[in-house]
Amino acid sequence: MKVEGAEAMSGLPARRPGGDSSYGAFLRRIGPGVRLLIVSVLLLPLVACATKRDVRDLQEEMRAVAERQHELLVELERLHWMAQDTLRQQSRNFTALRGELNQRILDVQDQVIELQALTGQSQQVLAGLRDQLETQRRQVTQPAQQSPWDWEADDPGGVDPGGAGAAELYNAAVTQFNRGALGTATRRFEEFLERFSGHRLAPDARYFLADILAQEGRTGEAIDAFLRIQELHPTASRVPEALYRVGVLYLEDGDSELAEEYLERVVNTYPDTEAAERAEERLQDLP
Repeated sequence: MKVEGAEAMSGLPARRPGGDSSYGAFLRRIGPGVRLLIVSVLLLPLVACATKRDVRDLQEEMRAVAERQHELLVELERLHWMAQDTLRQQSRNFTALRGELNQRILDVQDQVIELQALTGQSQQVLAGLRDQLETQRRQVTQPAQQSPWDWEADDPGGVDPGGAGAAELYNAAVTQFNRGALGTATRRFEEFLERFSGHRLAPDARYFLADILAQEGRTGEAIDAFLRIQELHPTASRVPEALYRVGVLYLEDGDSELAEEYLERVVNTYPDTEAAERAEERLQDLP
């Protein structure tokens, strides 16, 4: 009776005699939605427990992912700064290499310019040596040519204007010059000009003195000495050669304008001389 009363009070159908429950008949009488609701209510505690565990597992996985992501970000940042340092170092190395290459290019250009300058100087020196050799070649033969008979041809009286002493002093000076004793030759030529300033060999003596100055590197004095030959002996045969030497000295000194002026003067004023031929060759070499 108590059981039946309890079942009556709960509103649920009573269990039938013989063990057959009335719950099945009750569930059959109610709708599907109600049955689903009842099942959900009965399973809710289990679902709640499972959800909390899944949330914890998910949170742990998210923390692990976050930690891994942080580690990856740290590694990426380290690699980034390493790449930046490498790029900066390579940039510095490239800049240094470019500067070194530029400096080498400038050095090569300077060497080329220096070689060109040396080549030009060498050509000028060779031309000067050629002129000196040609002059010395003629000077070697001068003592034999300048004999008393030469003076007799110019002087109807057949008398040496300076006497035998002039010829001896002049020839002695030329001999010292050909030997390379320039100091002794200078003193002999100066003595000759002091004693025989009006002698027909005076222009030649002055030419030798000017040539000695040129060999000693006294370019300015040599130019003045060569020009003085034309001033003192305008009709002397040494004048075209002296003017040619003036042009060469200006050329060697780097003054191409004055060099051209004197070389053209030789070509135009003394066209049939050997000095004019050499002056014309020099003019063709001028830029």
